[in-house]
Amino acid sequence: MSSALIAAAVALATTLLAAPLRVWADTVLQGRRLKAEYEYEQRRELRTLIGRYHGRLLAACESWSDRLGNLYYRGEEAGWLNTTSGYYARTTCYRFLTVCSLGRAFEREAYFIDSRYAEATDLDFVSFLRSFRWAITDPALFRDLDLDYEESVSRDHFFADQLRWICDAFFPANAEMLTYQEFEAAVDVPESPFKDVVEFFLGLSPREDRFRWDRVVCLHLFVMAFMNTVGYTVQRSADADFEAVASEIQHSEIGRNLNAWVPLLGLGNQPEARRILRAMKPQMAA
Repeated sequence: MSSALIAAAVALATTLLAAPLRVWADTVLQGRRLKAEYEYEQRRELRTLIGRYHGRLLAACESWSDRLGNLYYRGEEAGWLNTTSGYYARTTCYRFLTVCSLGRAFEREAYFIDSRYAEATDLDFVSFLRSFRWAITDPALFRDLDLDYEESVSRDHFFADQLRWICDAFFPANAEMLTYQEFEAAVDVPESPFKDVVEFFLGLSPREDRFRWDRVVCLHLFVMAFMNTVGYTVQRSADADFEAVASEIQHSEIGRNLNAWVPLLGLGNQPEARRILRAMKPQMAA
C-alpha cells in the first residue's frame, strides 16, 4: 500500500474516531454550560427577591423587637396586653403579623426558586425567615419535655397552615398589606381572620401557667440575629442584649430545646445565630 493510501486511511480512521469524541465533549460542555446558567439564574432571582423584601422586613423586625423590649421593661406589668381593645394590644398584634406576613409573602414567591444554589448570605436570609415560622408554629419547641403540652390544640402555638391562612388574609397575594386602620376594622368584625392572633397575645405574661411567653421570646432571639446579619449598624444587638432577652425564658427545658434546634434550622454555624446559643447557656444550666 502506498504511503498516500496509508495516510488517507489513518486520516479517515482518526475522523471516524474523533467524531464521537467531539459529540461527547460538546454534550458535556453544553450540559455544564446549561447547569452554570441555571445556577446563576437561580442565584440572581433569589437575590432580586431578597432585595424586594429586605427593607420592609428589617423595618418590621425592628418595630417588633422594640415592642418586645418595651413589654419586658414595663409593658407586661402595666397590663398592656390585658385587653383586646387597647392600643398596645392591637399594635402588638399588628407588628407581629407584619413580620409573619412578610415572611409568608417571601415564602410564596421563593417557592419557585431553587435555593440550593444560593450564596451563603442569601441562604442565611432564607434560613432566618424559616426560623421565624418554626419559632411560632412548631410544637417541637415543647416536645420531649415534661411540660404536658397538647400539640393537637393550637393554644400556645399556631398551626403552620393556620398561620399561613391568617397571613394571607393580612397580606394577600397580588395586593397590599393591610394598613393599621384596616386591620383594626377587620379585628372588630364577627369571625375575624385575626381572632386567633388577638387571643394568643391576650394576657401574655411570664407568670402564667402557659408556654406562649417563651415562644414569643424565642422568636425575638431569631429576629435579633436576623437584624444583626442583614441589618444596619444601628439595628445590631450585642451579646449582652441577647443574654438579656434569653433571660426572659421561663422554662429552662424550652431553652435547651431551642438550643438543639438552631443547627437543625440550618443556622448552626451562622455567626449571629451562635449568639443565641451562647446566650442560652445560663438557661441550659438552670
